[in-house]
Amino acid sequence: LKNIYFRYPDSSKYVLENISLDIPKNKSIAIIGPSGSGKSTLLNIFLGFIKPTKGTIEADQIQVLDYIREWQKIIGFVPQDIFLIDDSIKSNIAYGINESDIDELRVWKALELAQLDVFVKDLPDGLDTNVGERGVRISGGQLQRIGIARALFNDPDILVFDEATSSLDNETEMEITKSIENISIEEGVLSYSI
Repeated sequence: LKNIYFRYPDSSKYVLENISLDIPKNKSIAIIGPSGSGKSTLLNIFLGFIKPTKGTIEADQIQVLDYIREWQKIIGFVPQDIFLIDDSIKSNIAYGINESDIDELRVWKALELAQLDVFVKDLPDGLDTNVGERGVRISGGQLQRIGIARALFNDPDILVFDEATSSLDNETEMEITKSIENISIEEGVLSYSI
């Protein structure tokens, strides 16, 4: 990110001013700060959801903002609140793909990386287990891991976590943090936590 400035259209005050950040490949970083400091705005710019008022985003000398759809295709995003549909684990991980077109080997690989494969194998209906609306039939930690598996399903080059563990108990948060670290090491992907 080079000299990023951002202000909302109805405001004269910048939320972000002159932010520059180099992120090396195969590294994990965390962006921390108090509430209202612009972390979510920076994340939304990075993800291409909003454009900076001034500044550029480059990856390998390519202007990302000129190729925003291609940029978004290489990013796996785990939001703070994981949205699950009232459907199977498989359909929630391969979200948006017709069930007949889902590659189950890719689902299992994503579950393994998210350290949820053993849990799913032990379920009577396995991948076809219904999680219930908003994941009411599974624990908070399992729900977060399904969100991680969904982000990994398309084999992204970059993983972004937006406070993805903030609502969990300390033990589950530590387990998921360890899973995220292992993914970064094993898969050689960038990992960003906001």
